[in-house]
Amino acid sequence: MTQRQDVLFTGCILLLLTVSGIKPVSAELRALDDDGMSAVTGQSGITIEITQTDSVTSAPAVSIDQLTWSAADQVAGSSLSLDGITVDKINGSDPDLNTVVEIDVTEETGLNIGIRQNHRRLTVDEVRLASSYEDNQSYSGKGFGGWQFDYALDADLALSATGPGLRLKGGLQFKDGTVIYRDTGDGALHLEGVAMELNARGSDAGLDFVVLEDGSGDFIRIAMNDLYSTFSVEGIRHTTTSGGLSDSVGALSGAFGLAGILDIRPGGANPGTGMTLVPDLRINCADECLSAVDTSHTYSLYYFDGDSSDTSNPYLGLADFYGRLASPGITLDLVKNRVSGGRGDYLQLGFTGMDVTFGADNLYIGSDATSLGEIYGQTQFGPSLLKLYAGGADGASGVTMDVDWTLTDGNIRYADDGNYVWLTGLTAAVQGTAAVDVVSAANGYLADGIRIGLEDFQGGYQFKGLYVSDQSALPDESVLSQERQGGVELLYALGLYQALSFSELDGALYLSGGGASGQGLTINADFVINGATGGLLIDYDRTGCGQGCGIWSSDATLVSHVRNMTFDVEDQPADVNMQLLDDSGRLWSLARKAVVIRSLNYGYKAIGNVHIGHAAVLGGSTSLGGLRIDSNIRSTLALASGGDPTRGNQGVTVFLKNEYLAADGNGQNAIRWTADSGDENTADDDRYLEFVGLETDPDNVSGDGYGLQTTLNIDVQNNSSDQLGFAVNAMSQAQHLRLDGINVGQNPIMREANLYNMRVQANMIATPVP
Repeated sequence: MTQRQDVLFTGCILLLLTVSGIKPVSAELRALDDDGMSAVTGQSGITIEITQTDSVTSAPAVSIDQLTWSAADQVAGSSLSLDGITVDKINGSDPDLNTVVEIDVTEETGLNIGIRQNHRRLTVDEVRLASSYEDNQSYSGKGFGGWQFDYALDADLALSATGPGLRLKGGLQFKDGTVIYRDTGDGALHLEGVAMELNARGSDAGLDFVVLEDGSGDFIRIAMNDLYSTFSVEGIRHTTTSGGLSDSVGALSGAFGLAGILDIRPGGANPGTGMTLVPDLRINCADECLSAVDTSHTYSLYYFDGDSSDTSNPYLGLADFYGRLASPGITLDLVKNRVSGGRGDYLQLGFTGMDVTFGADNLYIGSDATSLGEIYGQTQFGPSLLKLYAGGADGASGVTMDVDWTLTDGNIRYADDGNYVWLTGLTAAVQGTAAVDVVSAANGYLADGIRIGLEDFQGGYQFKGLYVSDQSALPDESVLSQERQGGVELLYALGLYQALSFSELDGALYLSGGGASGQGLTINADFVINGATGGLLIDYDRTGCGQGCGIWSSDATLVSHVRNMTFDVEDQPADVNMQLLDDSGRLWSLARKAVVIRSLNYGYKAIGNVHIGHAAVLGGSTSLGGLRIDSNIRSTLALASGGDPTRGNQGVTVFLKNEYLAADGNGQNAIRWTADSGDENTADDDRYLEFVGLETDPDNVSGDGYGLQTTLNIDVQNNSSDQLGFAVNAMSQAQHLRLDGINVGQNPIMREANLYNMRVQANMIATPVP
């Protein structure tokens, strides 16, 4: 071995012994006499068994006050520390910690190391920046939180020389695991039944480590060849106000492989404060990563609404997925920030560019019986920066992030029975501050669980349009600009604009365990968006419409409150009435497994100006007036595999039920148009037209009405002229709609209008305008 290999080899051995929780030992070496030598027989390798206990003091088997990583530049750089590290028994009555290490050397595989560890607990009390041991003047007392890992470990590793470097092969298995994150003083997040296995056992599989040199200096290259991993999490819970644990969010399982190259270079965004990672990593794909290599369901990711071992529980699944991540450099820095009134030192992650490709050949809802279709995406990110500060919105732990993120180009493809629809020209940018904490309602928060707070965000996004083809490849922009078509505006049914920009977004999102019943996810949120400009039916390709021509709303304020939004995967949910009206007029019920989202939504949109025209000339002279939309709606949204069954097996069916509620403390359902721009909130202006008090099923006292129900069967299909297009079979139904009144200024022109037993059906296929 070279001197450089010797250093790497010795470091790997020391690292393995350290993570095994083995305390340093010393022993006297004594020479054997002739009688002793005659009793020695040849053996292959050596086995070391370590038992760790301290029955006198009950001290942990391993205890480290602090482990610190410091930047090389102590003037500009900071440090990251792990405080209060211990390894010990989980319970005092558990068996002593036992570690068996088997070491052997063979000509074929090199140094072989086997490690067996029984169940134990690894604890890190807190992860901090600017260590109190290192610099007490800058120590804020805040941290990123503490961690606890319960696990048992089996490992069989082989370390061998490969020319100028080293190769690591074998397998590593963590089992019987529990992972707990603690946000000091507020709550904790629990991952239960955690298991993970990582293998590199094929003839060419392994991790290759080598130190190389180029014009920028020395760097470490890690080549990953045919790595394969499986994992499972049986439950995801959080602490509650009562002191117990919530219902589980659900279970996860997955299997994936990893290959590619990762270079690690000294120096980050600033020399001496960090490092630069240069990745080109792939999962289940080759070259440009246009498709999956392995399509045998070996690569999969599943979410279970319930116990994953119970095959009757419905699930969401990605099968035969693949992806690629490549970047010219991702910088990671520890930055010292001692400005008065600032947040303190921070961990900075940044890059000038990153390409991410992803896809899955099959999407499943409920079961593997019917695939939703295939999804594929190409995204290019521009210069982006993320700064992580210790401490969240409240308390001593958590994380606060300054975000500056840019998506310069994105295209997403959906395949339905061999035909393709692309969502093209996605761009986005956002800047702001986010804080993540585990919180308790007992401390004045809206709900128990994970809180994501957003403050002073600004930015926006846009989609250029749809492109439909029977070819999987996306043509260049010169072709797209001629053949792109409408259809993106259908996203507005889900509350999404085709384009949206805003000057300020503030609010908070809460994620809690448990769905409508049993396992699942519950979301509560409050958001306010100011200075918003939104667009619908936008054409970016027509001459002179580079910034978009269409219907625009400007000078808008959007206020949204979401209460008890539950996310579940269910088998034929009773409150989801998916129906299809065929060409002969027969009404079919589509009983399917579905993702179901139920929520109460209230708030308003106050739009200063509504325009038709070019985004570049929005102003008072082009305004059609102002608009205010108040809403108080209980909604159910469901997505199921399969569109119109007469169009093939794949596709997607969307069910939307809106119950328009009577006026209460949350508001009412009303629309007001004002003739003067910017006057949407002027109550004493007589120049307005108002539709007020929209309500469904007003005679229903149970609180669970029929509502306004819409079923959308979405496919990619040929029209009557044999043109391929975006096909939507839509049907809306209501039993009773009531409008309390229509007012022109202060003068009512109608009091109470009722509509009974309504059904509207349309079969549309959108194709490009010739």
